Amino acid sequence: MYKVVFVVVFLSTCLAMPRFKRNTWRTPPKRASDEPADTNMMYTLLMNEMYMYLNADTATGITASDVTRFFEEVIGKDARMADNFGVDYIFWGDQNGDHRLNRTELLRAMKIHKVFEYI
Repeated sequence: MYKVVFVVVFLSTCLAMPRFKRNTWRTPPKRASDEPADTNMMYTLLMNEMYMYLNADTATGITASDVTRFFEEVIGKDARMADNFGVDYIFWGDQNGDHRLNRTELLRAMKIHKVFEYI
């Protein structure tokens, strides 16, 4: 009788142990939206620099499509997803149409972070 109980307890413990260990040490699955922290930091710093150096001079500048190209080609992000990184700060009064940024200051902010060096 004791042998049967011992065998049953021993086998159930052995079968349960690998599952317990696997669940204990398993890391949570990565989501598709997870990104390295340095990428997020680069976006944040870049947007802060752009926001600091921009002014309301609309006589000369680059269009919103140039900013879209910057995000798609240089940073490698879809510009539609870049709203989370402060792109709203680049545009002002968006009900009035296509707004322009000061090209000199925008390029200066991009060059500070060395992500737009081919200009």
